[in-house]
Amino acid sequence: MHRISRIEFTPEVVRVNDGLVENVYQWVSFKRYHETNNLMILYNIDDLPSVVFSKRGITDDGVLNQLRALISDHIREGIFAPPKTAFTVIQNGGLRG
Repeated sequence: MHRISRIEFTPEVVRVNDGLVENVYQWVSFKRYHETNNLMILYNIDDLPSVVFSKRGITDDGVLNQLRALISDHIREGIFAPPKTAFTVIQNGGLRG
């Protein structure tokens, strides 16, 4: 069972606190990042996931964009999730009637 963690991102460090243990990561300790539709993953210099968190708790798109900017300012390599579209994209022949 996992404890709920509080994650704080600052221009200096990433701080993860689960109430019992606090880990503080310098930005240089991260090699790359990867964003999925539901998660943000920060990989350490050994290319192992160090910080993984659900984006569900970030309900404000502006805050999520600020976080993306902070991450991309400090970690060179990475992929952000494609933006959500307002409509379904149909491929392979389109609509058929």
